[in-house]
Amino acid sequence: MAEAYDQVKAENEALRKDAERYRFVRNPIGTSSPLAIWNEGKMPLFSGMADAVVDEYMAKELTNKGHGHVFPRHDGVKAKCGGPGLCAECAADQQAKEASHD
Repeated sequence: MAEAYDQVKAENEALRKDAERYRFVRNPIGTSSPLAIWNEGKMPLFSGMADAVVDEYMAKELTNKGHGHVFPRHDGVKAKCGGPGLCAECAADQQAKEASHD
């Protein structure tokens, strides 16, 4: 039990440190940080705007799964697998898509 507690505590501390890093970058004025979150080709983003853009890109990254033939990927990549007619993974994606429309 103590080992599991120590593991959860260590994970909590690591997550807390990640959150502190993010807050340091997203609020550079309050922390005197020389860092900022940039949306390529645009102005730096701070606070709530930074959160929204990071959330948006994280959500898009979650769609970059699979081969891209049935469920388009945000990055536009399509595997050279032949699609649902030749690929078991794409065929399973096709079945899942058709089942969700029933």
